[in-house]
Amino acid sequence: SGQGYRSFTPLGATSMIACAWNGAFRFHATSESFEPIDLPFKDINYCHIASDSLWVFVSGSDGVCLYNPLRRSFRHFSFSKQGSGYFPLKGAYSACTDRSGRVWVVSSAGIVYLEKNRNIWESYNPGFNGYDNWVNHALYDGRNHVWFKTRNGILKVDYRNKQAALLRKSYGFVNMDIRRMSLTSDSF
Repeated sequence: SGQGYRSFTPLGATSMIACAWNGAFRFHATSESFEPIDLPFKDINYCHIASDSLWVFVSGSDGVCLYNPLRRSFRHFSFSKQGSGYFPLKGAYSACTDRSGRVWVVSSAGIVYLEKNRNIWESYNPGFNGYDNWVNHALYDGRNHVWFKTRNGILKVDYRNKQAALLRKSYGFVNMDIRRMSLTSDSF
């Protein structure tokens, strides 16, 4: 029914962010308690911790929220707003930030990004045959690349110039049915 926890994001050694159909919660391991996070929407798919002062929450039904936990303030980008508060994709699944501070968000309709200190989201299209707009996960490797899981491969984008390569079965993947990606080392 979609009611339950959708993702967990580690937050230091003793807490994490839990995202659910009814909101986002900070779990404190020492007290074993959940604290609600005051956001403008409830239906939350994912939280990306970009820094101490930027958490990115994505919703399948109501856009993106850039949250500052130090100030307990947010910037909400919604499908229903126009202008600087508008978010162009429905069904957002995941987000990441690259070294420049650019926020990347993915959905079943493609990839968008927001430059640091800007208010307008821009669409990203790698511009080659075989690219499928359906993207369900984004990951920044801490070096020069943002990785996107698409239906037909892994899209590897150099964040500095936005040049892309689509990695498919010919790169050694046994199966392209990849749900999520994770980073195990920053040495690759």
